[in-house]
Amino acid sequence: MAVFKFFLLFFIHFLILPTSAFPQGSRTGKVVEILSEYIASPEFGLNRINSGEPASVDSIFSAALRFSGGDISLALSACTWTCLTVKTATVVTPILGTKLVIPFFSTDDLTFAAKNKNLPRYFFEDSPVSSSGDIDKLAHFFGSAYLQYNSFIPGIVELFGYFIEVFEESFKVDSKFSARDIIVNKIGIKFGNELREKPEAKPSDFLKQYKIEK
Repeated sequence: MAVFKFFLLFFIHFLILPTSAFPQGSRTGKVVEILSEYIASPEFGLNRINSGEPASVDSIFSAALRFSGGDISLALSACTWTCLTVKTATVVTPILGTKLVIPFFSTDDLTFAAKNKNLPRYFFEDSPVSSSGDIDKLAHFFGSAYLQYNSFIPGIVELFGYFIEVFEESFKVDSKFSARDIIVNKIGIKFGNELREKPEAKPSDFLKQYKIEK
């Protein structure tokens, strides 16, 4: 899983919007905890079975909005961190071979495990038939939406998406260049852009566009 890209994406965003990003740190952590508990609950797991995967993704975003007091930026940020299935990323620098461990916003181990078990993962026609499916694509989608929602430079999020895919290989992150990641990034960008005009937009409406982009 290409988890390091989320550190880079948010680091880049901090450079673009430092005054709005850093003060949300503690708020983001709190919302991530509450949202993780929501996804980890048996009720969410049952609703996911009854309502289907796309509707469950909508439910995650709707819950994040509630827990964020309607703050779309904070909700997208919380969704990104909550949908990551690891708590840290390890990076090996190319010259010195130094290992860097990067921590992410997360929750306690029991809630974390239950949350990961309940996360939607089969929302594309070509989602792998495996236990993990496309579970890693949720953070790609919400992370790209978050950056696009907060960015005022046309095309910059998509550019960074390509840059980071290549950058990861140079830094020996546990990842390979993924064309599917790029597609998910694109539809996440569309979602983030739509939210500027229509706060009621739903993730599922954009997840459906995966086939078109492909």
